[in-house]
Amino acid sequence: MPRKPKRPCRYPGCPNLSDGVYCEVHRALFARENAASRGYGSQWRIARARFLRSHPLCAECMKQGNLTPATVVDHTGMLICENCGKRYHRKVSCTEIAWNCATYLKLGKKACHAKQIPEDILMEVTASALDTGEFDAELFRETVQEIRVPAFNRLVFVMKDGTKVEREWHDKSRSRSWTDEMRVQAAEHARRRYEK
Repeated sequence: MPRKPKRPCRYPGCPNLSDGVYCEVHRALFARENAASRGYGSQWRIARARFLRSHPLCAECMKQGNLTPATVVDHTGMLICENCGKRYHRKVSCTEIAWNCATYLKLGKKACHAKQIPEDILMEVTASALDTGEFDAELFRETVQEIRVPAFNRLVFVMKDGTKVEREWHDKSRSRSWTDEMRVQAAEHARRRYEK
């Protein structure tokens, strides 16, 4: 069966022909990963639905006196990078959930060298700043205005009453994250490498 004739690539100034919108050279520039590979897979959709059921109204609109149904879950805008001034966004991977500076996510380490904050550590530090045993979402929303990230492993909680609470957090030790099975596999792999 005959194929459609190729068309010029829509990238400005490109002389190549293409079966689609862009040629092979420029297709990668405009390709977008699917939702699951960007961290919004089935686990995220379930957590999002659960959060929206328990928080049906938009928190930002309620501050202004409007009652609007909530539609956005993860971009709360509470974490602010002091390197570039942008907000942190939640990034879900197959191994962990972490918060990253928006500039770092879009433009990389050269544009902003802010460090990602694992969500479980963020919850622990927040509980410590609020003097509670574990993270309490309601208390957090009632008392914290924003969280500033001034430097590596430091968080400054700006409370709604104007006070500031500063906390440091420590990176997870890789040795604590390894199971006994993982250690045995690593030792066997190292032995095989050195036997060759």
